[in-house]
Amino acid sequence: MVCTDSAGADRGAKAPWESRKRHHIEKLKSADRDVALVTAADKPHNLNAMIRDVRRHGPATLERFNSPGRLAWYYRGVADALEGHEDLALVGEMRERIGVLEGLLGDGGGGRARPPEVPAPDRCPELHLVGRQL
Repeated sequence: MVCTDSAGADRGAKAPWESRKRHHIEKLKSADRDVALVTAADKPHNLNAMIRDVRRHGPATLERFNSPGRLAWYYRGVADALEGHEDLALVGEMRERIGVLEGLLGDGGGGRARPPEVPAPDRCPELHLVGRQL
């Protein structure tokens, strides 16, 4: 079972990022259930990490990726490729997480955008608890 877009790649020069991702998405369209399950578990985890990082450090944190402006496109392509496995709840979770990431970025794609709004303490009661002993 191979679940990565870099499997079998030479240790030498890699194809451009988008070319590799398009190939990976295409392969996922005919993936068996085991590959779909591993992929559907891995991608929401990755999206959760990105969402956490954007919330903590702002959208510039995504600059560590080769194509930060294409991240949402890639993850949406993976979710679409797995549509034959929609019975996997994780595919739905992946779609929801993509929407959250796009909302945080405010530009629908993963490029540079305004930082997420931090709610005022009166709109977010749990913020009043920060620094207090319970």
